[in-house]
Amino acid sequence: MKTKSDNITTKLEITVQKTIEAIARIQRFIIKYGSDLNNEQIERILKSLDELQEKVCSLDKKRYK
Repeated sequence: MKTKSDNITTKLEITVQKTIEAIARIQRFIIKYGSDLNNEQIERILKSLDELQEKVCSLDKKRYK
């Protein structure tokens, strides 16, 4: 019988995998259409990526405290 903790762990693993796949789709988009983007679009993407990186890095720092 699955416990609630097992269920959450499974859901988290699925979400992590889907997140990695979404990042790969973003990467393919940038490779394919990056040269067609204007400066404002590039800046918006960079800002969003910077915010994401800050959040991930803060999680990593918490792990090592």
